[in-house]
Amino acid sequence: MPALVKVPARPCHAAIVPYLRQADVEEIWASSGLSPGFSVAYSIAHSKDAWAILLDEKPVALFGVGEVPNSGGGIPWLVATDEIEKHPIKFYRVSKSVIARMKERYTFLTNWVDARNVLSIRWLRWAGFAVDEPKPWGPYGFPFHKFSWGEGIACAP
Repeated sequence: MPALVKVPARPCHAAIVPYLRQADVEEIWASSGLSPGFSVAYSIAHSKDAWAILLDEKPVALFGVGEVPNSGGGIPWLVATDEIEKHPIKFYRVSKSVIARMKERYTFLTNWVDARNVLSIRWLRWAGFAVDEPKPWGPYGFPFHKFSWGEGIACAP
């Protein structure tokens, strides 16, 4: 049985982009108006911490967290391939360690998730994030849920 392995994300892991879940591709466009290729590469390069989840040495998910300046807070992000749905228990176990690391390092975590991205919303709730009711967000005003964990200043990443 293949194992999922967590490693520090490197620029080469952006090769995951053509294999991203459709929901993640749609979320990237709706949240930023930027291409998934640019967004993933930028996120890896500008995150305080970023990890790749590998299956047979190929990336199946990328996690990261940027900093909310001068606040102690972080802006978590995740993109993945459909492969994680074939290994949900393993993915939850590995992702639990990533979330634990984020919660150790930051006093609060916050970001937005596309309301159409049902699997990500379910995962966020499982990971202990509060998920608000959707409201228009991003350049196109699609419905997004703000999600958060911890105590911190109210901010919009």
